[in-house]
Amino acid sequence: MNNYIPKYLKERAQWVNWRYEERPNGKLSKVPFMPNGQPAKTNNANTLSPYETVQNAQGFNGIGFVLREGDNLVCIDLDHVIQPDGTIEPWAKDILDLFKTTYIEKSPSGEGLHIWCFGKAIRCGKGTTEKRIEIYDYTSPRYLTVTGDIYQHCPTDITQAQAQLDELHEKYFKPKNDNIPALTPPTSATEQGKSARDLNIDIFTLTKNDVKFNALFNGDFSGYPSHSEADFALCLKLAFYTQNNAAEIDRLFRQSGLFRPDWDKKHGQTTYGQRTIQNALAKSVNKLELKENNTGVLGQSPTVPDNSPTVPNNSPTVPDEQAQQDKSVIKTRKTLPPQSILGNLLAKRINNLIFDAVVEEWMIYDDNHWQKIHALRAEDIIDKYIHEVVGNVGYSAGYVSGVTKFLKVKKAVFEFNKVPDTIPFKNGLLRITDKKLFKHDKKYYTTWIIPYDYTPQATCKPIIDWLSFCVGGNEDQLQLLRAYMNAIVTSRVELQRYLEIIGVGGSGKGTFIRLCELLVGEQNTHSTELKLLEKGQFETACLYGKKLITITDSQNFAGDVSVLKAITGQDTLRYERKGIQATAGFKATGLVVIAANEAISSKDYTSGIARRRITVYFNQLINSKERRDLTKEFQPYIVGLINWVLALSPEQVASYVRDTHDNVHSLHDVERENLINTN
Repeated sequence: MNNYIPKYLKERAQWVNWRYEERPNGKLSKVPFMPNGQPAKTNNANTLSPYETVQNAQGFNGIGFVLREGDNLVCIDLDHVIQPDGTIEPWAKDILDLFKTTYIEKSPSGEGLHIWCFGKAIRCGKGTTEKRIEIYDYTSPRYLTVTGDIYQHCPTDITQAQAQLDELHEKYFKPKNDNIPALTPPTSATEQGKSARDLNIDIFTLTKNDVKFNALFNGDFSGYPSHSEADFALCLKLAFYTQNNAAEIDRLFRQSGLFRPDWDKKHGQTTYGQRTIQNALAKSVNKLELKENNTGVLGQSPTVPDNSPTVPNNSPTVPDEQAQQDKSVIKTRKTLPPQSILGNLLAKRINNLIFDAVVEEWMIYDDNHWQKIHALRAEDIIDKYIHEVVGNVGYSAGYVSGVTKFLKVKKAVFEFNKVPDTIPFKNGLLRITDKKLFKHDKKYYTTWIIPYDYTPQATCKPIIDWLSFCVGGNEDQLQLLRAYMNAIVTSRVELQRYLEIIGVGGSGKGTFIRLCELLVGEQNTHSTELKLLEKGQFETACLYGKKLITITDSQNFAGDVSVLKAITGQDTLRYERKGIQATAGFKATGLVVIAANEAISSKDYTSGIARRRITVYFNQLINSKERRDLTKEFQPYIVGLINWVLALSPEQVASYVRDTHDNVHSLHDVERENLINTN
């Protein structure tokens, strides 16, 4: 997918790697790094790297590009405009049509879009009429994530779009200069209204329950794209609590954790601080009605810009004769708890939902293990919990979405299947070392389960006899198959080997594949073709969490096998689904079994991948008249088969699977033939 990244960007050594890191407030931040793991600074060219270097670096969640003076580059960020069903919000669609001649890609979340073009933006930052649009150029002190996840069929080159930028500015970025109050505050208390200070009221008593105010006042601007937008948000809050008193706003802001020397830095005839207060007063339409008894009567609280969906106050007007009977049902917005507080509460209450932070998908605990569910189903479950807490108070879909986003952080899980050396059966978690069975528990974060009860007395002689027949009675090859099936069940991916079964139709290779599937369950298996695996855009995502990967029809494929290399070599795979692109890669947890009529003839079949291959020939043909449904016949013996393969020790498994040449002598002729074919 990175092939779509424009050549202009690839040619510049202005790249960083980035990785998710949790902030003190629990939120995830995309922190920039150099490929060597040292922190990168967007304002220090010495910490930036060439594209090839960051692309080949391991242990990161993505890559990003830093805009520099002289590039003439502009990036337009459309935030949260792609709906779960893939549709685009109408206002964003108009912008995409405007910039249809240049490169556009999806953001790491898959919910936003980045438009790249050449030109000069009249102003950067968030739009004035639509806050989900933001423009960046070289003056923006940050990097921009780059995914290569091209939007539909847009061009793959960055083009000149000055006329489009001018039109965009006119519609979405034109400043509002009407009714801006004077910088000098009125001197008369009668003109401006008594402030909290005039009435000897402690403003921090008034704001003790205002979560957003307290976070900003303490210097936490993590919910805002820039320091300046957090400054504006705090000034807007202060305008509300000080009755729009500019002098009081300035005095209190200087006491806050957001204050810095830039506050007094001049921009033209005014300082940065004066201009920020001026803009806040122009935006402020509500204020606190103060009383002499040190209390405040709260009107509608100020609308403070942030990254959370806003909940409009749409409470209907109730006729006098109905007001009393509807009093308990119709309430104003201020009765809803802040999304952060409700999110904290629900994080402790909702025990059957977690968020897979690796691939950014919700999971539910069902049938004694965690399973992926659709995002809409997760929101529906969360909505029911919200309703339990707030009762009949009306709230919008945006409110649910805001709580859901907060819960993604609180319920994020980065590591699964936390109990080592265990296998999950229907009736419990089996510890391999002593064959002791434990009860299932959510806290183990098990993501798969073998669909059978563990029965230690079960046997499988018919299956063993059939496997021995398939390999011509060679005991060492029989033990090799046994060891590889053990590796499948126990996820021995560190052995970095894959099994290739070669045989014509009727030789039993298809039955062997189905036996392996039955060992771990079909829900824990992904079946594919080599061509689809290597060329399919969304195919690698299907491998996430699987214990077995089966490949058929491989002999006719003569292309690159880089994905097969990545799977068997434990390299990072991209997780991309249609309409959803997770920001983090993953490593395969399943082993590969290939079944074909002849060995792979890929032109890229290098000696490196050849060393990972174990080839076993099924040469014993069964007369067509004697063939029967072996899968159905072997079904009652699957639990016994599991017992048989688990009876091997980890050391025995490694000796057969990793050190095949030394321990399976009957395969030497096969190995020589493979070497000839490779060269």
